[in-house]
Amino acid sequence: QSNIKEQDLFKPDVALEMARNAETDLLLSGKFYQINDSMYIEVELKDTHSQKFVRREVVHGLGMEQLFAMVDNLSDKVRTNIRGDLEEIHSDPINLVEMTTSVEAFRCYSSALENNEKFFFTESEECIEKAVSLDTNFAAGYLFLADIKFRVNKREEAKSALMEAKKRIEKLTLADKYQLELLELRFDYDRKKHIEKLQEAIAQFPTHIDFHIELGRIYREIGEYDDALEHFEIVRELRPNKKTIFNELGYVNALRKDFKTGFRC
Repeated sequence: QSNIKEQDLFKPDVALEMARNAETDLLLSGKFYQINDSMYIEVELKDTHSQKFVRREVVHGLGMEQLFAMVDNLSDKVRTNIRGDLEEIHSDPINLVEMTTSVEAFRCYSSALENNEKFFFTESEECIEKAVSLDTNFAAGYLFLADIKFRVNKREEAKSALMEAKKRIEKLTLADKYQLELLELRFDYDRKKHIEKLQEAIAQFPTHIDFHIELGRIYREIGEYDDALEHFEIVRELRPNKKTIFNELGYVNALRKDFKTGFRC
C-alpha cells in the first residue's frame, strides 16, 4: 500500500518506518544461514518507539529434517517474550512439526494455498495432491484437498479426502476441526446449522478471515445484506491487502442498492 519495493523492505530503517506506520509496538526481523553442517535461524525483536532491541533468539539444528522443529522452538521462545495481551488470545496448540515433517510437502501445501487464493483451482488441486502423496499423514493437507475437490465438483473424491483428514484428526488445529465440520455440513446442507457452526467458530477465532467470508456469503445469499457487509468489512480491516474482499464488498453494496460505494470497491 505504501508503494515500497519489496527489496527495500529488508532495509532496517524502512522496515522500522513501516512498523511505525502500522502502529505496532514490536518489529520482528531475522535471517537464516548455514555453518558447516548446521542450519541457524536468528530473530530479533525491536521496540518501534525506542528503537531498542527487546530480545534476540537463535536456534540451530542439523539438516533440513530438523527445520520445522527449529521453527517451533523459535516460535515458542518469541511468544514467551512478547508483551501485551497475547495470553488472552485463544491458543491453537498444533506445532508446525506436528503438521508435517516433509519440507517438500509443506512447500506444495503452501503453493496450493497460493493458487487457491488466485482462483487457480486446477493448479491448487495438483499441488495439494502432491503434498499428501509426499506425506501420507498430512492431515491439514487432506482437509484442504477435500475442500478443493468439493470446489471443483468432485464430491466423491472430496468425501474420500475428508475421511483421510478425520482419521488423523488429532493432527488438526481446533480451527481446522471447525473447517472439517463446516465441510461436512456442505455435503448434507442445512443452512441453519451451517450459520450456527460458523458463529461458534467466529466466537472462538474472531480474526479468522475464512470464517467471516463464508458467513458473509451465506448472509448475502439469503438477503441479509447488512450482516454480510459487516463480516466483509471485518475481513477488510483484518486483511486490507486481500484483493478479493473488495469483490465481495462490491457485490453486497450493489445488492444493497448502494451503487456508488459498490463501484468504489
